[in-house]
Amino acid sequence: MTTRGRRLLMVLAVPVVVAAVATRGAWELRDDASATSTPAPPARDVVQPHLAWAEQECDRALGEQFADLHAFFSDARQNTRAFAADALGWSSKWRVVADHVPFTQGDRHEQFIRERFEMHLFRPDQVEAAIKRVVAGYFREIASIENAMLVRIQTDMADFPALAPIAAIDPQAFEQRYREAVQHAISAARIDLASAASLEFVSLIVGEVLTQVAVELGVSAGILGVGTALSWQTLGIGAVVGIIVDALVSWVWNWYADPAGQLAARLNAKLADIERLIVEGSAQVTGLRSRLQALARERARLRETAILQIVGTH
Repeated sequence: MTTRGRRLLMVLAVPVVVAAVATRGAWELRDDASATSTPAPPARDVVQPHLAWAEQECDRALGEQFADLHAFFSDARQNTRAFAADALGWSSKWRVVADHVPFTQGDRHEQFIRERFEMHLFRPDQVEAAIKRVVAGYFREIASIENAMLVRIQTDMADFPALAPIAAIDPQAFEQRYREAVQHAISAARIDLASAASLEFVSLIVGEVLTQVAVELGVSAGILGVGTALSWQTLGIGAVVGIIVDALVSWVWNWYADPAGQLAARLNAKLADIERLIVEGSAQVTGLRSRLQALARERARLRETAILQIVGTH
């Protein structure tokens, strides 16, 4: 081919190349436009997996909260033999005799058994405090899980331009808006959970559980002593300890046929029954686990209502 022919061919090829490049660019722009115009999923669909995650985490956290309470009763059972030794010792026996001497006080043995019980095992306020730690700790876990859930929701929404306004909210402001929405949902549903994390609410739950346990075991009014239950909040555990002491007085009366090992075993069984009633409940007692599970289900419903209220405004 001559030089002139090659030049002519190059001139004719330029429009073809330009057209091809332009066509490819048009298709790329069309693809980009198509990608950016893809509608974001509904906000409800974005938040639902995170709501489900929070509910699962709350269930997991509830199981972990009881470890401290189980350890508390386990430690108490380790000391029953030392208590039995005191309960069956001479200091106990002479008080039994002294209580039956005419014109004497008559309750020295009961007081001695109670004092030794509290020294070796636990005081009423200690077991009550252990149960309160379970409830208060669970409420703190729920708050922590919900904070993590809010972060996850905003992070997920940042992937969708249509939901960018929610993702762009300051995290602290988003959390505050969430808390306000929860309170609004509580008010709308007329549920008494406005102070769910308060000490009063924790005491209410603990008091109800312990009172039911005391009723289940059978309250022995004569053994409680003056000042043991000054308010209904402490009636439960005060009565529980009173019932144990009442049973111990009867057991120690038969000290000659009940060595320390058998007394410790009987007390261990009673403590295990009390622990089971407090945590798991029975046909007559709503245990702590069931109560907190019910609260968690209600909180999950409020959580969903609050989140959908926030995202529904954008």
